[in-house]
Amino acid sequence: LNWVVRSPTNAAYKLPDNWDYLCLLCFYRISQAVANEQVYQSLLINIDQTGVLLNPGGDMHTYDKKGVKQVLTLGKGEKRAFTALLGITGEGDLLPSQCIWQGVTSGSLPLQRIRQPLEDLGHRFAVNPSKNRSHFSTLNSMMEYFKDIIAPHRQRSIEKHGLNDDAKCIILLDCWSVHTSEPFLEFTRTLDWLIVIFVPARCT
Repeated sequence: LNWVVRSPTNAAYKLPDNWDYLCLLCFYRISQAVANEQVYQSLLINIDQTGVLLNPGGDMHTYDKKGVKQVLTLGKGEKRAFTALLGITGEGDLLPSQCIWQGVTSGSLPLQRIRQPLEDLGHRFAVNPSKNRSHFSTLNSMMEYFKDIIAPHRQRSIEKHGLNDDAKCIILLDCWSVHTSEPFLEFTRTLDWLIVIFVPARCT
């Protein structure tokens, strides 16, 4: 099964009693939108955020001489983390990632010499300057993701596959507070080529 011992990170949501019906409706919405708008598979995109802990800590082990009393390591207790926003298309292509770090300036990001090769491939790094010291995605970072990653990908797909200039793009999102906020939805409505479909709440 390829299982490993893991520590729980957070409590699992309770699935809605009618989760199977809700997910079926979501599938129908996607199917109908694809059929009505003739959406090409490279423009059917599922995106989601995941937290990445640089040093997991906790029950951390390393090697040292048998019998020593003190085992030294760098970064023990380090809780630094970032949020990776990832997207994958209906063709199975992974889009460039957006990595969000807590901080105010680029000094909070990995060194430029480390970022540059990744940025050359289209990956993006951003900071979250919120006062709660969070590395989570924000309204601004979500808007940047659509402008810097989704829109260029759509344009490349249009050119590569000979699609119409007004080709629609479906984005599948989970029901997270930033995604469902009115400012974000208002922003998505300014993109006339975009169709947003939400995965039913507590079903991801």
